[in-house]
Amino acid sequence: KRLAGATRYETNLEILKEAGIAGGDILVCTGKNFADGLSSSAVNKPVLLVKDSLTSAQKDMLASASGGNIYVIGGTSAVNERIENALKAYGNVTRISGADRYKTSVGIARTFIGSVDNAVAVYGLNFPDGLSGGSLAYTLKAPLILTANGKHGDAKAYTNPNGICSGAVLGGSGLISDKVVREIFAMPEGSQIVHYPAELPACGHSRLSATAAKAPTCTEAGNIA
Repeated sequence: KRLAGATRYETNLEILKEAGIAGGDILVCTGKNFADGLSSSAVNKPVLLVKDSLTSAQKDMLASASGGNIYVIGGTSAVNERIENALKAYGNVTRISGADRYKTSVGIARTFIGSVDNAVAVYGLNFPDGLSGGSLAYTLKAPLILTANGKHGDAKAYTNPNGICSGAVLGGSGLISDKVVREIFAMPEGSQIVHYPAELPACGHSRLSATAAKAPTCTEAGNIA
C-alpha cells in the first residue's frame, strides 16, 4: 500500500491516519528541516510535520485526536509562535527547544526517556543514519542523540552524569570519530569499540554501519558509569 500526498505534509497526515492515531500525545516538528523530527523518532509518539501555519487538514486531524499533550519541538524559527498558539485549541502545549539541534536533541531525551543504560548517537548534520536508527533506539528504549565531531559537548553532558554506560553509534568514524565516542560514553582511552556484526561485551559500545543490532547490556560491576 502506498501512502502519499501532494506534499510532505499531506503524506505525513496519510501516515498518521494509517497508524490509527486517535488521541494521546503528539509531537509537532518542522517539516522544513530534518533534525528535530529525527531526534523525535525514538520517542514512540506520533509526529506532525508543519510548515508556516496549520492547514485545514491538520486542524481536522488534531481535532479528531485531541485529548493528549502537544509537544512543540524546536525553537520559534522551526515552529513559529502562530502555530504554537493555534495548537492550544487542541490540548496542553509544551515547547521543547534548545539553542541548536544538539541541545534540542538532549532536551527531547530528558523529557521523554527515563532512566536508561543505552544511548544511540547519530550524526546531526545529515539524516540517513539517523532515519535508520530511530527504530533501533526505540527497541533499545534509548534516546536518539544528535552529535558530530566537535559538536558532542551536549551529548556528553547528557550521557556522563546519567551513567549511560553502553550504546550504539551509527555511521563511520569520518562522521563521529572514535575519540568522540569515547568521550560521549566515558570510555578509557584505547578501549574497544565493537564493529558489527561482532558480539558485544557487557557494557559494550558499538559502531554500526547497518541498521539493526542486538541490545547492548550493562551488567558487569565496575563498568563505566
